[in-house]
Amino acid sequence: MNTSAWQNLPRTRLLADVSLWSADLANLAAGIERVEPFADSFHLDVSDAHFAPSLLFFPDLIRALRPHTKRPLHIHLMVERPTIMLENLVASGADVITVHAEVGKSEATAAIEAILRAGRSAGLALRLDTPVAASEPYLDRVDSLLLLGTGLGVKGQDLAPDACDRLASAASLLGEPARTCPFDRRWRHPFPIPCLFCAAREPMSLCLGRSYSIRRIWSKLFPGCARSSRIYL
Repeated sequence: MNTSAWQNLPRTRLLADVSLWSADLANLAAGIERVEPFADSFHLDVSDAHFAPSLLFFPDLIRALRPHTKRPLHIHLMVERPTIMLENLVASGADVITVHAEVGKSEATAAIEAILRAGRSAGLALRLDTPVAASEPYLDRVDSLLLLGTGLGVKGQDLAPDACDRLASAASLLGEPARTCPFDRRWRHPFPIPCLFCAAREPMSLCLGRSYSIRRIWSKLFPGCARSSRIYL
């Protein structure tokens, strides 16, 4: 799958980049099949236990999962040396590969260039403590900007208080046009999606884990909206 797989996703609604880290790890294929009608892409975290504290997915597992979905596979590389992993990831069926700015300008630039040469879509990620402005040197070469809203590589955390402000800063940096938020900002519920959506403007993608009930989010945000609608999570 080439870079158009990411670029051609709808830009008029929220996108669901569904994390497989929070799936049933003993039944990943079944989890993909269950969630695929709601997903725009699947998000797989790859970690080396150095850059991030956990050991997570790896190329052979990605290769095994590739036949189970036609959705783009978004690989989030939480590793110190992304360049040494790219060949195997491309061969495994990765469509979008995101690297961290914090690995250093030389390594991040080399990785992005290698991803593009391989005909894949490149993304850039920023840890919670990294200023959004650190993304600016790379924005002309990447298709997506991943802003972590929690600490890196640890599940079960609440959204950081400044996540929405960072998203708004990124929207300004990217020059996205202002939009009118369709949600009531006074609405209190356990999901921060309206806050994020208003801050980001269009387009944006949410990385959803198992802690979110997709049907429940749907019913909260789009009451009366059928699942087959073009607007879905």
